[in-house]
Amino acid sequence: MFAGTGGGGVFRSTDSGTNWTEANEGLTKRVVLSLAVSGSKLFAGTSDYGGVFLSTNAGSTWNWAVLTCDVGALAVSDSNLFAGTGGGVCVSSNDGADWSWFSGFRSGYLLSLALSGDNLYAGNYEGVYFCRKNGDEWIATLTSLRTGITALAASGKYVFAGGVGVFLSSDSGATWSSVDSGLTNRIAHALLISGENLFAGTESGVSLSTNRGTTWTSVSTGLGAVRVEALIAQGKDLFAGTSNGVWRRPLSEMTTDVALPQWGVSRRFLLEQNYPNPFNPSTKITYELPKSLMVRISVYDMLGREIAVLVDGRMEEGIHEIGFDATGVSTGMYFYRLMAGEFSQTRRLIYLR
Repeated sequence: MFAGTGGGGVFRSTDSGTNWTEANEGLTKRVVLSLAVSGSKLFAGTSDYGGVFLSTNAGSTWNWAVLTCDVGALAVSDSNLFAGTGGGVCVSSNDGADWSWFSGFRSGYLLSLALSGDNLYAGNYEGVYFCRKNGDEWIATLTSLRTGITALAASGKYVFAGGVGVFLSSDSGATWSSVDSGLTNRIAHALLISGENLFAGTESGVSLSTNRGTTWTSVSTGLGAVRVEALIAQGKDLFAGTSNGVWRRPLSEMTTDVALPQWGVSRRFLLEQNYPNPFNPSTKITYELPKSLMVRISVYDMLGREIAVLVDGRMEEGIHEIGFDATGVSTGMYFYRLMAGEFSQTRRLIYLR
């Protein structure tokens, strides 16, 4: 386990946080704002224009990864390393040796990053932005708050954003609703999804929701009313990085369903309504599979003629999202059908120009 501090650099524990040692050789900037792990590689984002540092030996030694800026957030996916900086999102495909602006995104200081499926989410003082990992257009959302999004957590199509309040999107960031009613302190600095539980680190401790933010319970027994900057679940414990050190509490003391799968893993068949609907000219369709199956999703006109095949092949268990572009198709009402094994479901969509 690694902890980034506000001036002491990085510390390492090999006994679940009981003992800690410094791990700073080669780390020339000691204000560590973010950490990320990819296999045997550990990345540290620093302040004072220190950029990103890389360790390949569990923090024993560090090398500078070229980027020169403040790095408030890091995220790793596949072969890409994403860095939230003072000017936008940068990406490196070679462990930080070279960097570029991801999809041309240049905005205010990035406070948080989160990855889920093919989407990358970024939070700054203006709101939330999301973009496909393949680098297409960034879309701004939740921009009416102007309070700063200091925390993001995502699983499947569910995305949580924390700042002055906690907000939920159940459609991959397209629309949002407030889910902080009953939260002891509404200022959230950290969010963590563990199984089907959502933890929020706030100005005055840790709170837990087991129903996606509908209700909250304080779980700060033994911790007290301290500012919680970071949360991580490891093994059977929840760890909180706070204004006065790292604290640990067994998950079993707070919730009984820690073994449940993430929200991004489906336990049912479902074909959801496309979004947006009506649409022009493209829309997105989400569907869920409880196991790996041969899947076919087709679009039909009012006469039952198949006009497009969106999926035709074996798909894995989980939540999937596909797009339908109606360019060249006449406006009007259409139907789309999911067939997976013996399951079949049909919904209608409306194309308006």
